[in-house]
Amino acid sequence: MIFIFTAFIIASTITLTENTRVSMKVIGLPINQIENVPIGDDIKWPNNSNEINNEWSSTVMPANYSGPPHLKQLMGHCFSLTDQKYKYNFCPFQNFTQEEVTPAVSIKKYKGVLGVWGEWELAGYDNKLTAMKYVQGDKCDDKLNRSSTVVLQCKNDTFGELSEIKEPSRCQYEAKFSTQLVCHNHSLLIYPWLTGAAKREWDEIYTSYINEHIPATDLKLSLKYLFIKSGLLLKPKTQLRQAPVTVKPKSSLNLCDIKMIQLRTEVRSLREVNTWLTAEMKKLMQDDDWK
Repeated sequence: MIFIFTAFIIASTITLTENTRVSMKVIGLPINQIENVPIGDDIKWPNNSNEINNEWSSTVMPANYSGPPHLKQLMGHCFSLTDQKYKYNFCPFQNFTQEEVTPAVSIKKYKGVLGVWGEWELAGYDNKLTAMKYVQGDKCDDKLNRSSTVVLQCKNDTFGELSEIKEPSRCQYEAKFSTQLVCHNHSLLIYPWLTGAAKREWDEIYTSYINEHIPATDLKLSLKYLFIKSGLLLKPKTQLRQAPVTVKPKSSLNLCDIKMIQLRTEVRSLREVNTWLTAEMKKLMQDDDWK
């Protein structure tokens, strides 16, 4: 299989005049090609992933897709890793879950969401994505929700592989996800995938910075605002949309439910008896009057 990753080469053209104009040039190259296989959502990959498991639920919905279009092929797939204690399930642009698999030690094993797709982590405010951030997972305590950062790294001839999961601080998880989709040097660049308007705004920001019209702090703030508008970052303190609430039918009835059903049945029976007795009394009274 010949794997040639698509990319865009980005070059900055700067004319050293009194007022320098910065313009990012995008040069298109053949990208993301696999021999004799079409590009797009219909691409068929080796069967090394699982479909999304709908039994996992969260109180919030994932953010909209953002980032390089070729990574959209990961949507609809999940990648698992099991260690001595837990099974992890990573679904790109969906969620990241954890399930305890050790022999029962406690009454209830942990099974929950370590984060829901939220935003990208950037290399400073440079033109590159580095990791996916999953936020607003299950509650860890009254003040803290679980969250995860998944670092993307290259691995040739691999559609997706989850590895190296750790918890560097309480309820804050880190993992690595390897895929051939990020093997090209330019596969995670930001500028090529922006809209025309966003590219023009990017150019204007850097033009102002190069001409010393704005300081470095304003450059970072301006780029951050641009990335928020482009969907790469969430607004500060953003709460994801609430997921629809579904009520599962009870698989068994507890003692109180059983008692309530019994009482309702008895009341219904007594009412039926009372109705019959009332009818019989009326008949007797009518018979006495006739006599």
